Amino acid sequence: MVAKNRLQDKLIVLAGPAAVGRGTLAKELAKWLPVKKIIATTTRPIRIGEKRGVDYHFVDNARFEALIEQDLLITYVEYSKQYYGWLRSEMKKPIALGLVPLLVAGPKEAIKIQRHFPTALTIFLKPDSITTIKKRLMEQGGSTDEMEERVRFAKETLSKATTFGYSVVNTDGKFDDTVRTIKRIIKSYLGL
Repeated sequence: MVAKNRLQDKLIVLAGPAAVGRGTLAKELAKWLPVKKIIATTTRPIRIGEKRGVDYHFVDNARFEALIEQDLLITYVEYSKQYYGWLRSEMKKPIALGLVPLLVAGPKEAIKIQRHFPTALTIFLKPDSITTIKKRLMEQGGSTDEMEERVRFAKETLSKATTFGYSVVNTDGKFDDTVRTIKRIIKSYLGL
Protein backbone atom coordinates (compact mmCIF):
# COMPACT_ATOMS: atom_id res chain seq x y z
CA MET A 1 0.00 0.00 0.00
CA VAL A 2 1.33 3.44 -0.96
CA ALA A 3 1.33 6.06 1.80
CA LYS A 4 -0.84 9.07 1.00
CA ASN A 5 0.90 12.42 0.79
CA ARG A 6 -0.92 14.59 3.37
CA LEU A 7 -0.62 17.57 1.05
CA GLN A 8 -1.99 15.89 -2.09
CA ASP A 9 -5.59 17.02 -1.56
CA LYS A 10 -4.59 20.63 -0.99
CA LEU A 11 -4.86 23.50 -3.45
CA ILE A 12 -4.05 27.17 -2.98
CA VAL A 13 -5.53 29.91 -5.15
CA LEU A 14 -3.96 33.36 -5.08
CA ALA A 15 -6.38 35.76 -6.76
CA GLY A 16 -6.59 39.47 -7.40
CA PRO A 17 -6.59 42.06 -10.15
CA ALA A 18 -3.82 42.45 -12.71
CA ALA A 19 -0.59 44.08 -11.45
CA VAL A 20 -1.37 43.51 -7.77
CA GLY A 21 1.76 41.37 -7.33
CA ARG A 22 0.33 37.82 -7.50
CA GLY A 23 3.15 36.40 -9.65
CA THR A 24 5.92 37.96 -7.59
CA LEU A 25 4.27 36.74 -4.41
CA ALA A 26 3.93 33.18 -5.80
CA LYS A 27 7.67 33.09 -6.55
CA GLU A 28 8.49 34.26 -3.04
CA LEU A 29 6.13 31.77 -1.38
CA ALA A 30 7.73 28.89 -3.31
CA LYS A 31 11.05 29.73 -1.61
CA TRP A 32 9.60 29.15 1.86
CA LEU A 33 6.68 26.75 1.52
CA PRO A 34 6.00 23.35 -0.14
CA VAL A 35 4.08 24.97 -3.02
CA LYS A 36 4.61 25.11 -6.77
CA LYS A 37 2.94 27.58 -9.09
CA ILE A 38 0.91 25.99 -11.86
CA ILE A 39 1.79 27.56 -15.20
CA ALA A 40 -1.29 28.89 -16.94
CA THR A 41 -1.92 28.62 -20.67
CA THR A 42 -2.93 31.75 -22.60
CA THR A 43 -3.53 33.08 -26.08
CA ARG A 44 -2.31 36.57 -25.26
CA PRO A 45 0.96 37.75 -26.81
CA ILE A 46 4.15 37.18 -24.87
CA ARG A 47 5.41 40.34 -23.09
CA ILE A 48 8.95 41.60 -22.82
CA GLY A 49 10.79 39.66 -20.12
CA GLU A 50 8.41 36.70 -20.10
CA LYS A 51 9.57 33.18 -20.85
CA ARG A 52 7.60 30.40 -22.52
CA GLY A 53 6.92 27.56 -20.14
CA VAL A 54 7.96 29.67 -17.16
CA ASP A 55 5.49 32.55 -17.05
CA TYR A 56 2.83 30.99 -19.31
CA HIS A 57 2.31 28.38 -21.96
CA PHE A 58 1.59 30.58 -24.99
CA VAL A 59 -0.71 29.07 -27.64
CA ASP A 60 -2.90 30.35 -30.46
CA ASN A 61 -6.72 30.47 -30.33
CA ALA A 62 -7.14 27.28 -32.39
CA ARG A 63 -4.94 25.30 -29.97
CA PHE A 64 -6.70 26.72 -26.90
CA GLU A 65 -10.11 25.93 -28.35
CA ALA A 66 -8.91 22.37 -29.00
CA LEU A 67 -7.89 22.13 -25.32
CA ILE A 68 -11.39 23.23 -24.32
CA GLU A 69 -13.03 20.76 -26.69
CA GLN A 70 -10.86 17.90 -25.43
CA ASP A 71 -11.65 18.83 -21.78
CA LEU A 72 -7.94 19.17 -20.95
CA LEU A 73 -8.37 22.32 -18.83
CA ILE A 74 -9.50 22.46 -15.20
CA THR A 75 -11.06 25.84 -15.98
CA TYR A 76 -10.61 28.79 -18.30
CA VAL A 77 -11.85 32.34 -18.89
CA GLU A 78 -11.72 34.93 -21.63
CA TYR A 79 -10.53 38.52 -21.03
CA SER A 80 -10.18 41.09 -23.76
CA LYS A 81 -10.55 38.42 -26.46
CA GLN A 82 -7.69 36.38 -24.93
CA TYR A 83 -8.08 32.99 -23.25
CA TYR A 84 -6.48 31.98 -19.94
CA GLY A 85 -6.67 28.55 -18.29
CA TRP A 86 -4.84 25.67 -16.60
CA LEU A 87 -4.11 22.26 -18.03
CA ARG A 88 -5.15 19.29 -15.92
CA SER A 89 -1.73 17.78 -16.60
CA GLU A 90 -0.01 20.79 -14.95
CA MET A 91 -1.91 20.13 -11.69
CA LYS A 92 -0.28 16.70 -11.37
CA LYS A 93 3.30 17.98 -11.50
CA PRO A 94 3.56 19.53 -8.00
CA ILE A 95 1.61 16.65 -6.44
CA ALA A 96 4.11 14.16 -7.91
CA LEU A 97 6.88 16.16 -6.18
CA GLY A 98 5.04 16.20 -2.84
CA LEU A 99 4.15 19.88 -3.27
CA VAL A 100 0.86 21.78 -3.22
CA PRO A 101 -0.41 23.31 -6.48
CA LEU A 102 -0.60 27.11 -6.35
CA LEU A 103 -2.83 28.78 -8.90
CA VAL A 104 -2.33 32.48 -9.62
CA ALA A 105 -5.63 33.71 -10.98
CA GLY A 106 -7.86 36.63 -11.68
CA PRO A 107 -11.02 36.77 -9.55
CA LYS A 108 -13.26 35.39 -12.30
CA GLU A 109 -11.09 32.28 -12.73
CA ALA A 110 -10.65 31.89 -8.98
CA ILE A 111 -14.40 31.82 -8.41
CA LYS A 112 -14.71 29.07 -11.04
CA ILE A 113 -11.88 27.14 -9.39
CA GLN A 114 -13.62 27.42 -6.00
CA ARG A 115 -16.66 25.67 -7.50
CA HIS A 116 -14.51 22.76 -8.73
CA PHE A 117 -12.32 22.61 -5.57
CA PRO A 118 -14.45 23.75 -2.61
CA THR A 119 -11.75 22.83 -0.04
CA ALA A 120 -9.10 24.99 -1.73
CA LEU A 121 -7.52 27.82 0.23
CA THR A 122 -8.44 31.05 -1.54
CA ILE A 123 -6.61 34.29 -0.88
CA PHE A 124 -7.57 37.57 -2.52
CA LEU A 125 -4.66 39.98 -2.91
CA LYS A 126 -5.80 43.60 -2.92
CA PRO A 127 -3.82 46.70 -3.90
CA ASP A 128 -3.45 49.53 -1.41
CA SER A 129 -4.92 51.83 -4.09
CA ILE A 130 -5.97 51.96 -7.73
CA THR A 131 -3.10 54.42 -8.25
CA THR A 132 -0.66 51.61 -7.38
CA ILE A 133 -2.32 49.36 -9.98
CA LYS A 134 -2.09 52.10 -12.64
CA LYS A 135 1.61 52.63 -11.88
CA ARG A 136 2.39 48.90 -12.11
CA LEU A 137 0.39 48.50 -15.33
CA MET A 138 2.32 51.36 -16.92
CA GLU A 139 5.57 49.61 -15.96
CA GLN A 140 4.32 46.39 -17.63
CA GLY A 141 3.62 48.19 -20.90
CA GLY A 142 0.78 47.60 -23.32
CA SER A 143 -1.63 49.88 -25.10
CA THR A 144 -3.49 52.70 -23.35
CA ASP A 145 -6.81 51.03 -24.15
CA GLU A 146 -5.63 47.74 -22.66
CA MET A 147 -4.38 49.50 -19.53
CA GLU A 148 -7.65 51.43 -19.10
CA GLU A 149 -9.63 48.21 -19.44
CA ARG A 150 -7.44 46.45 -16.88
CA VAL A 151 -7.82 49.36 -14.42
CA ARG A 152 -11.60 49.33 -14.91
CA PHE A 153 -11.62 45.58 -14.36
CA ALA A 154 -9.44 45.95 -11.24
CA LYS A 155 -11.98 48.36 -9.75
CA GLU A 156 -14.79 45.88 -10.46
CA THR A 157 -12.91 42.92 -8.98
CA LEU A 158 -12.22 44.56 -5.64
CA SER A 159 -15.88 44.02 -4.71
CA LYS A 160 -15.35 40.24 -5.10
CA ALA A 161 -12.78 40.07 -2.28
CA THR A 162 -15.45 38.96 0.20
CA THR A 163 -16.09 35.72 -1.75
CA PHE A 164 -12.61 34.43 -0.84
CA GLY A 165 -11.41 32.74 2.33
CA TYR A 166 -8.91 35.52 3.03
CA SER A 167 -8.29 39.03 1.77
CA VAL A 168 -4.83 40.59 2.15
CA VAL A 169 -3.73 44.09 1.14
CA ASN A 170 -0.41 44.23 -0.72
CA THR A 171 0.70 47.69 0.40
CA ASP A 172 3.16 49.34 -1.95
CA GLY A 173 6.63 49.26 -0.38
CA LYS A 174 5.65 46.66 2.27
CA PHE A 175 5.92 43.46 0.26
CA ASP A 176 7.74 41.60 3.06
CA ASP A 177 4.76 42.21 5.37
CA THR A 178 2.42 40.78 2.72
CA VAL A 179 4.63 37.70 2.33
CA ARG A 180 4.70 37.11 6.11
CA THR A 181 0.91 37.40 6.38
CA ILE A 182 0.22 35.01 3.52
CA LYS A 183 2.87 32.53 4.74
CA ARG A 184 1.04 32.37 8.09
CA ILE A 185 -2.30 31.74 6.36
CA ILE A 186 -0.85 28.98 4.15
CA LYS A 187 1.06 27.31 6.99
CA SER A 188 -2.16 27.12 8.99
CA TYR A 189 -4.05 25.60 6.02
CA LEU A 190 -1.30 23.04 5.42
CA GLY A 191 -0.92 22.21 9.12
CA LEU A 192 2.75 23.24 9.20
